[in-house]
Amino acid sequence: MFDGLPASQYDVRSLRKRIGYVAQQSRLLADTIFENLCYGNPNADIEQVIKAAKIADIHDFIESLPEGYATRIGKQGLSLSEGQKQRISIARALVKDPDIFIFDEPTAALDMETERSIFKELSKLTESKTLFVASHRPSIIKDANRVLLLNEEQVLDSGTHQSLLESNDYYRSMVAYQESEDSENKSSFAVFATRA
Repeated sequence: MFDGLPASQYDVRSLRKRIGYVAQQSRLLADTIFENLCYGNPNADIEQVIKAAKIADIHDFIESLPEGYATRIGKQGLSLSEGQKQRISIARALVKDPDIFIFDEPTAALDMETERSIFKELSKLTESKTLFVASHRPSIIKDANRVLLLNEEQVLDSGTHQSLLESNDYYRSMVAYQESEDSENKSSFAVFATRA
């Protein structure tokens, strides 16, 4: 359902325009950083692009490059790290400015501090939008309206982060594991969080 109407009543292209998707494996164009960031919104100006890049914590890196936003990144962004690619993908979704964001492990290659910084800014920007996040890291879904606990493609439980901590032993143990200093975030724990 979108705005009370089933998806079948919408033109597929119009629905796609309303959705911004960020995958764990970022797909980038063999073009400039600016063109990559404007891919979903070709009419975006430099101010919009810079604002999105700052939220995604990639602006300073881009500015450090000899040609800045005009830097060509090569096929699939081979000159960039996975974390840089993910941050560019997040910024690209922000430049598109959709009604619905779908993030699938969008910060898997980032450190926890960078991840927290990005999601703190994202939460302000997406207050009037819907944000879906699939993640192995509970730190980025703590403020979600609803959390679905998934394992082996099955929904084990749902609720808020706090209610699941209180009622679900598996969720509580996996959160503790993920937050431990020894965790490498490699468990099968997954959540699907939404915030409208």
